[in-house]
Parts: sequence; C-alpha cells; structure tokens
Amino acid sequence: NSILISSMHTNSWRFGFLILFCCSLLYLWGLGSLPFYTKGEPREATVVWEIYNSGDWILPLRNGHIIPSKPPLFHWLGALLSLGWGELNELTIRLPSALLAITGVLLTYLTGVSLWGAEAGLIAALILATSFEWVRAATTARVDMTLTVCMVAAFLFFQFLYRRGAANRLES
Repeated sequence: NSILISSMHTNSWRFGFLILFCCSLLYLWGLGSLPFYTKGEPREATVVWEIYNSGDWILPLRNGHIIPSKPPLFHWLGALLSLGWGELNELTIRLPSALLAITGVLLTYLTGVSLWGAEAGLIAALILATSFEWVRAATTARVDMTLTVCMVAAFLFFQFLYRRGAANRLES
C-alpha cells in the first residue's frame, strides 16, 4: 500500500513538472518577439511605462493625465518585472500574463490531484492550458489573465475552506 502511495506521489510531481514545461513552451516561447498588435496592449503598456518612468505606483496616469480604467495589479507586476529586467519592452509587459497563466494551470492541476488523482489533474490542466482563450490571454499584455487567476484562486480557496469545514463537521 505504501508503494502505491509513493508511486502516486512521484507521478504527481512528474506530471507537475511536465505541465510546467509544456506551459512554459506554450506561453513563454517568443513572447517578446512580436510588437504590440492590438489597441489594448499598448494601452496597458502605457500605464506600465508611466509607473516605470515616473515611480507613481499608487495612481499612475496614462499619458500624464488620464486615470487608467483597470485595476493596477497587472501594471504593478509589469513594472516590477521591467525594473528587475532593467528595461521595459514587450516581453516584460506580457510576462505577468504568461506567469499568471502558468500559475492558474498549476492550481487547476493541484486541485484535480487533491480531488480525483494525478491523472485527472493532468487532464484538467492540459485542457485548460491548451484552450484557445487561455492561450490568447496568457500571451497578451492585458489584465484578463490577472483577473482570471485571482478569481480561480478565490474559488479554489473557497472550495478548500468548504471541504475543510465539511471534514471538521464529520469529525465532531
């Protein structure tokens, strides 16, 4: 019995690394090689540019006078990555979306593993990771992936608390 549990645990780690590798290839490969090609990406990039150049982290003004219409978490992440990278470019502005997409896929995998096992978690993660809209949001400089992963994390946290509460009620 302990051999079976050890094997399942090993498979979980292997599948997790496989998912991380596949997502990295899908989302990070050539991420900064294309210029911005929609009107939304440069609009978000100007907010990151303002934070990066002016240091106004609390209320960055787009083009020096327009208050951004989106919550600033994506912009803060883009500015932090740009500061760490040493320059502001397409890669550093798109990178938060890609890293958050990988996080969302891994959260989905871990939830599948905890509920139904490693194989179910792998299938759920691969379906999510290769969904058209997920890939699109993961490779563009938009706030969509930031919002989505925060919602996924909140839903999964609620599910965790609900299951923990149900387990506590069964024990008492």
